[in-house]
Amino acid sequence: RCASVAGNVGPNITYLTNLNDDTVPLSPINVTAITFEQTNESVVISWMPDEQEAPCIAFYEIEYFEQTFKVTEPKTIITEFDLCTTHQISIIPVSENGTRGGRTEYEFTTNGVGE
Repeated sequence: RCASVAGNVGPNITYLTNLNDDTVPLSPINVTAITFEQTNESVVISWMPDEQEAPCIAFYEIEYFEQTFKVTEPKTIITEFDLCTTHQISIIPVSENGTRGGRTEYEFTTNGVGE
């Protein structure tokens, strides 16, 4: 399916096709593969990308409130959040050639301090 610029080869790659990676977006992150942990100062959200597509992901685009930022690891740390509130975050994998993959919307609810 794809070959990494860094030399990694995804398991589904074939050389007998004219498949153009630019036209095949990465899959969205499965919501069941997302975990959420909260401390008094931060929220850590981590996820597992599709095993076959992981070598082709250059970074993840994260949308939280009105902010958009990039992370290269399959996790993000949020330090600005309200307690006892439901928040929404979007995770979009982006391939090495810049093609944006499917969007995953994830909701998490923060606890009060010390809970």
